[in-house]
Amino acid sequence: MTAGATADGTATVPAAPARPAQQTPADRAARPSGRPPRVWPAPVAMAAVVGAAVVTATVVAPEPRPVPEVLLDGHLLGDATMAVACTVVAALLLTRMPRHPVGLVFAGIAASDGLSVVASAVTAGTGGGLQVAAAWVAGWAWVPGLVLAAAVLPLVVPDGAGTRCRRTLLVGALACGAVLTLAVATTGTVALGPGTQVPSPVAVPGADVLVLVAEALTAAAAVLAVVVLLRRFHRAGPTLRRQVAPLLVAGAVALGTVLAAPSLGRAGTVAQDAALLLVPAAAAVSVLRYRLYDVEVVVHRTVVGLVLSGGVVVAYVVVVQVVAELLGLRGGVASVAATALVAVGFAPARVAVQRIVSRLLGGAAGDPYTALHRTTQLLAGGADPRGALAVAVEDLARGLRSPGVRVVRGDEVLVGSAEGAAGLVADLRSGEDVVGRLEVVARPTGEGYSRTERRLVLDLAAPLAAAVSAVALAGDLAAARDRLARAREEERRAVQTRLHDDVGPAMAALLVQSEVARRRLDRGDLDGARSVLDELRRTAAGAAADVRGVSDHLGPDALDQVGLVDAVRALGRRLSDDDLRVTVEVADDLPAPLPAAVEDAAHRIVAEALTNVRRHARATGAVVRLAPGGDAPGARRAPSLVVEVRDDGIGAGAARRRGGAGVPSMRARAEELGGTVDIASAPGGGTRLRAELPVRRVHTLVRVAPDDREVPWA
Repeated sequence: MTAGATADGTATVPAAPARPAQQTPADRAARPSGRPPRVWPAPVAMAAVVGAAVVTATVVAPEPRPVPEVLLDGHLLGDATMAVACTVVAALLLTRMPRHPVGLVFAGIAASDGLSVVASAVTAGTGGGLQVAAAWVAGWAWVPGLVLAAAVLPLVVPDGAGTRCRRTLLVGALACGAVLTLAVATTGTVALGPGTQVPSPVAVPGADVLVLVAEALTAAAAVLAVVVLLRRFHRAGPTLRRQVAPLLVAGAVALGTVLAAPSLGRAGTVAQDAALLLVPAAAAVSVLRYRLYDVEVVVHRTVVGLVLSGGVVVAYVVVVQVVAELLGLRGGVASVAATALVAVGFAPARVAVQRIVSRLLGGAAGDPYTALHRTTQLLAGGADPRGALAVAVEDLARGLRSPGVRVVRGDEVLVGSAEGAAGLVADLRSGEDVVGRLEVVARPTGEGYSRTERRLVLDLAAPLAAAVSAVALAGDLAAARDRLARAREEERRAVQTRLHDDVGPAMAALLVQSEVARRRLDRGDLDGARSVLDELRRTAAGAAADVRGVSDHLGPDALDQVGLVDAVRALGRRLSDDDLRVTVEVADDLPAPLPAAVEDAAHRIVAEALTNVRRHARATGAVVRLAPGGDAPGARRAPSLVVEVRDDGIGAGAARRRGGAGVPSMRARAEELGGTVDIASAPGGGTRLRAELPVRRVHTLVRVAPDDREVPWA
C-alpha cells in the first residue's frame, strides 16, 4: 500500500486497491468502482408500481372495504413495503456486482412481492374474469419470495454458495420452492376476499396433498439452511461473524414474530410485516456498515425515506383504526384526523430516524462532528495528556471502523496500536512545527477511507496536536526535574568538598598557627610571633573568602538588593587580591529586566567559574563579560544573556580535569533554562567559558485548518 501527500503535506491518503487481495467469487463479479453508481431508478420504479397498486386497492375498488381490512389483513401494505426495501438492496448489490447471488435473491424477493401486491390490488379493484385471474396470481406469487428469504438467503450470504454441500442444498431448496409454488398455483379454489372462494381456473386433482408435502420439504430445506449458516457462524473468524450477525438477529426476530402472529389478530399481522422488513434492513446494515460488498454510502437518504414512508403509512392506518374504534368517526373525518396527527409527528420522526440511520450505517463517523466534539472535549478536560490521547484514539478507531489508530512522535508510538500498515496519515502541527503523526491503520478488506472520513481525521489533527505538545512538554518538565535533582546533588557534593578540602584544613591551620604564636610569645620571641600572626591572618582571609564563596554559591543575597550587574562586580572585588585580578565588563544593551531565574543562574555560573579560576587555573587575571546574545547581524533569535569568563591560566584541559563538580553544575543550571555552556582554550592561552541563557521561551499553538481542501460530506 502506498501513500501520497495532499496539497499542503498535512495528510497522506493511501492508494488503496479496489478489492481485497483474497477475492471471493462475488468480488470477481464486481466491476471496477469509480464514481458511486446510480441506484435510484429501480427502487423508484418499484415504489411507483406498488404505490399505484395500493391506491387502486383502497380508492378505486368497486365495493370499498375498510382501509385496515384491505391494507393489513391481506398483507398488502407489508408486501408493498417489502418489495420496495428488497429492490433497494438488490439495486445496490447488482449495480456493483451484476451476478452476485445475494443481489439476485433480493431481486427475486422484490419481484415476488411486487407481483403479489399488484395482483392483490387488481383483485380488490376489479370484478369478473379479470378479478379471478388476478386473485389466482395473488394466491401463489408470494411463495417464491418466502422460499428465497427462508431457504436460499442463508446459503448464499455473505459470498455465495461456495462449498459443494451448500450448492447441493441450494439446488434442493430451489426445487422445493418451485414444487411448492406449482402446488399452490394448482389448488382447487381461489380467494377473492375474506370468506369469498371461487373455483380455480387451473385446478389440478391432488394439488392440496402436494402442497402439504412441498411445505414440509421446503420447511426442512429452510431449517437445514439456517443450521448451515449457524455452523459457519460458529466456525468463522471475527470478520465473517460481524458480517453475518445482523442477518441472524433479524431472521430470529422475524421467525419468532411469524410464529406468534396468528394468536395476535390484526396486531400480529402488522408485527409480522414489520419484522420481515428487518431482513433487508439487516442486509443494508451489513452492506453499509461492514462494507461487505464494497458499496459506497449512497443509500443513506434512501433508507431514511423508506423508513419514513413506511412509518407514515403504518401510522396513518393505525390512527384511522384507533379514531374509528374509540371515537366512532368514519370516512373523511377519520382520515383528516389521522393526516393531522401524522403531519405533526413527521418532523420529529424525521430527525430521530436520521440520527438512528446515521449511527446504524456509519458508526460514530456517520455524525462526524459529534465525534469531533466528543474527542475535543475529552482532550480539553484530560488531566493526563497521554491518557486522554489513548482514549481519543480508541474512540476514533471505533468511529472509523478501523483495526487501529496510533499517534507517532518521531520513531516512538505514543498511544495506539503499533501493528498494521497505515492507510491514512495526517501530520500533527503545532505552529510551524510537526510534533507527530496520526496514523489510521488500513482496513483488512483493502477498502480505502472516504472523503468524509479523511476530513474527520484532518479536523481531529488540531486538538490531537495540542495533546501531543502537552505530552512533549510534560516529558520536558520531567526531564528538567530530573536534571534539577542531579544538579542539586552535585552542588551539595561540591559544597561538602569545599568545606572538607578548603575550609576544614584552613580552620585546622588557624588552630595550629595560633598555638605556635602563643608559645613564641611565652618565650618572648616577638619577631617570631609577629611572623606567625601574619601567616595566620592570610590563612584566615583565605578561609573567609572560601566561606563567602560557599555562601554566594548557595544563595547570593546581593541579587535581591542590587541586581545582577552590581552583584557580579561585588563578587569580582571580593575574589580579587594580589595573586588574581578580576575585571567585570558589562555591555550597554544588556537585556532588561532579566528574570530572577536567569539572574540567579548567571551569578552562580560566574561564581563557580571564578572559584575554579582561583583554585585551579594558576591565573593572574580574569575577565567577566555580560552581553546580549544573538550578535550576528540580522539574526532572528529569542533574547538571551551571554556570560563569558576568560583567564590567562594553564588552559581548558587542565581546568576541566581539576574542575571537580563545578562544570557539570554550571551545565545543569544553563540547561534548565534551555541554555548552553561551552568551555574552550582562549586565544593566546588560558580558558574561555561561554554560557548563553535564554531570557524567555515562547510556545505558540496554532491550528492550521485544511480549509483549502473542501471535502463534501457523503
